[in-house]
Amino acid sequence: MKLNNKITLALVSTLLGVMMTVQFTSINRPKLDSSAAVDTLQLTTELNQETERQQFLRRQIRETEAKVRGLESQKGNQSQLVRTLAEELEQVKKQAGMSEVKGNGIIVTIEDDFDLIAVKDSYNLSLYRSLLGDYLFRVVNYLKGNEAKAISVNNHRIVSFSSIRSIDENNLQVNTVMVSPDKVMIKAVGNVDQMKVGLSIFPQPFAEMGKKITVKEVDDGTLVIPPYDDDAVQYQYAHPEGEKKL
Repeated sequence: MKLNNKITLALVSTLLGVMMTVQFTSINRPKLDSSAAVDTLQLTTELNQETERQQFLRRQIRETEAKVRGLESQKGNQSQLVRTLAEELEQVKKQAGMSEVKGNGIIVTIEDDFDLIAVKDSYNLSLYRSLLGDYLFRVVNYLKGNEAKAISVNNHRIVSFSSIRSIDENNLQVNTVMVSPDKVMIKAVGNVDQMKVGLSIFPQPFAEMGKKITVKEVDDGTLVIPPYDDDAVQYQYAHPEGEKKL
């Protein structure tokens, strides 16, 4: 196979890998318990997200087809081909959360409120605090559905295959890394006004955990979201069609 063909095939495989990751994530989200009002909002948010994903995948297919045609037309110009591939690689890294991003956004802080903890029934408090991971996932999911372009939780970048879960009331895991549940800081770059809409539904469930939630706006473009902190993502159980199937 010629070099140009190999490079083209590699680019297409990378883009398809990103699309596969998005698809796998959309069918593997955890099931959550909540009140009817929150469930309705959650379902609406997920429906909007799924619609956006479908539109995103269709755009990716059209763009990939156009890129393949463009690369084929550049076979005789090696330097232009290399520049084009470098630009494509950077774009794919940004979409996959592998590059640092900076911009306007919000910082959502969820931390222990000892005045609230003091008046809570210990059994119910323990029960609610064990749900912290689920409700953090809801906050992140809501932000995604309201034009957040990049999110981190305690400086761990949230990507399509990220996980947030409570091991128990005292142990919280983000991207398989243990973090303190006492104070959680969610940073999100995106449409500030849109992201803030609806966050007002979350103070009550977090109050049941003895926690308060505050939202701070950053409008000078300085909010930094780090890249995903595992630079060696391994697809042990997924392979491109034609090599080895799942």
